Order: sequence, then C-alpha cells, then structure tokens
Amino acid sequence: MSELQQLKDQLKILQEDVLKQKKVLQKTTQQLLEYQVEDTRRKLQELPTPNAEIDLSDYTTNDDIIQLVGELQGQLDIVEERAIRRTANSTITLDSERKLAPLRNNDGEELLDFPTTLKQFSEIDDDLLIELLRFYDLLPLTSAEKNQYQEFIDGSVDVPTLQVDVSSSDFSKKELDELFDTLARYIGVTFRRGDSW
Repeated sequence: MSELQQLKDQLKILQEDVLKQKKVLQKTTQQLLEYQVEDTRRKLQELPTPNAEIDLSDYTTNDDIIQLVGELQGQLDIVEERAIRRTANSTITLDSERKLAPLRNNDGEELLDFPTTLKQFSEIDDDLLIELLRFYDLLPLTSAEKNQYQEFIDGSVDVPTLQVDVSSSDFSKKELDELFDTLARYIGVTFRRGDSW
C-alpha cells in the first residue's frame, strides 16, 4: 500500500469516529434536555397553588384604558388645533386686517382677551405680554421658584407651593423683547421685536 492510500484509510477511519462521536453527543444532549424538562415539570407540580384572592384594584382596567385614550385623544386634538392656528397665524402680515387665531393653553382654555390683529399684537404693552406668557405657561422660573423646585427634587420640601407674582418691571427691555419673541413663535406669527428668529 502506498502512503497516500494509508492516509486516505486513516482519514476515513477518523471521519467515522467523528460521526460516531457526533451521534453520541447528540443522544447525550437529547437525554440531558429530556431530563431537565422532566425535572422542571416535577418542580412545577410540587409548587403550592396560591389560594389568595388577587386584588385587581392595583391593576389597570379597561375603563382606565378607555379614559386614558380619551384624554390622550383630547390632547392630540388640542395639539392639532394649535398647529392649524399657528399655520394660519404665520401667513398674516403686519398690515393685514385678518384676525389672529388665539391658541388654547395646556389646560385647553382659550383666552378671550387676545389681540385680534397682528398690528395689535405687535403693540401690546409689557403687562399684557406678561399676562399672555403666564396664560400659556411661557414665563421663565424666577430664582425663588427654581430654589423651591430644587428643594422639592432634593426631598426637603413635600410640594412646591411658592407662587411668585411676576410683573413686567422684573424684566429688562431686552428680556421683555425676548419674551415677546418667544410668545410670537408660540402663536405662530412672524413679527419679532428682537433680533432672534
């Protein structure tokens, strides 16, 4: 026999050994898995079944979900309405007599005393500006409010209760112009008092 033939024979024998080993491993793995499944079933059957009543008051019910979906739909309707009104407001020019569309605030309330034209809006005084910013929750927090909220976050105060009465005199002319621009962006008009867009 040639050396090549011997190598082929040895290779064939090795392949047969590997195949046998593979079959043994497969069979052993299958037996191990069957044993584990049986053991798990036995342990599950040994577990005591709880007789205690389940308190469903801690779980969400269908009524809760229906109520939540209703609230979310209401919020989505308000967001859509705001988008439509902002779009309408964005097309109004300063010399136009078209009426501004007032937006609802976060609580869904609509402001009755709202400037009717862009010209009137551009000329609002600082006190009305502060009222509009307060109505739309656009006023920045004062340092006292920031401190109280930080105390609330730190856990030293249960509920922040500080209500600071903010007036236009608390802000500089530049700050008031920036606040006006914030309100203008919020309602969708393109007129600005400051340099920002």
